[in-house]
Amino acid sequence: MIKFIKRNKVLSILIFLSILTIIIGFFLPALLPSHSREVFVHHLVQLNPKTMNDSLFFETIFFTLIIWFLGISIIGIPIVFFLYLSKLFIVIVEISFILHNFQKVNLFTVIQYCIPRFVNLPIFFFLTLYSMDYSLFLIKILFFKKELPKYDITRKYLKILLFSILFFLIKAIIEKYLIPKFF
Repeated sequence: MIKFIKRNKVLSILIFLSILTIIIGFFLPALLPSHSREVFVHHLVQLNPKTMNDSLFFETIFFTLIIWFLGISIIGIPIVFFLYLSKLFIVIVEISFILHNFQKVNLFTVIQYCIPRFVNLPIFFFLTLYSMDYSLFLIKILFFKKELPKYDITRKYLKILLFSILFFLIKAIIEKYLIPKFF
C-alpha cells in the first residue's frame, strides 16, 4: 500500500494536503476569539434539520458536478485542488466547532449536521483524485502525444460520476426518511 502511494504522486500530494488541512481546521476554532465561537454555536442551535438535508443534497450534487466537469478540462487541476481542500477545511472547522461546544448543542443536531458532511468527504476525495488523474491523462494525450486507451479511462471516469451521484442520492434518502424516525 505504501509503495502504491509513493508511486502515485497525485495521491501522495492529495493525502498530505488533506491531512494538513484537517489538522489546521481542527485546531482553528480553539484559536478564534470566544465571540466568534458563540456566533457559530448560536447558528447551529437554530438549524432546521429538514431544510438542512435538502440544501446539503443539492449542494453536494452541484459540487460533484463541478469537480467532475473541471476534470475534463486541462486547467481544472488547481481549481479542483482548491475546491476540495476548501470544502474539507470548512467541514473540519464546522465539526471542530461542534465538538468544542458540544455541551451547548443537542445530540440530534450534532448527528444531523456532522455525519452527512463527514460521510461526503471520502467520496469527494476519490472524485478529486480521479478528476485530477483524468486531467493529467488529457494533458498527456494533447501535449505529449501519448497513445493511451482513451475509451476505457473515459468510461471509468463517467462511472465514477454516476457512482458518486447514486451514492449521494441514496445517502439523501436515508437522511431524509430513515434517520428522523430514529430520533
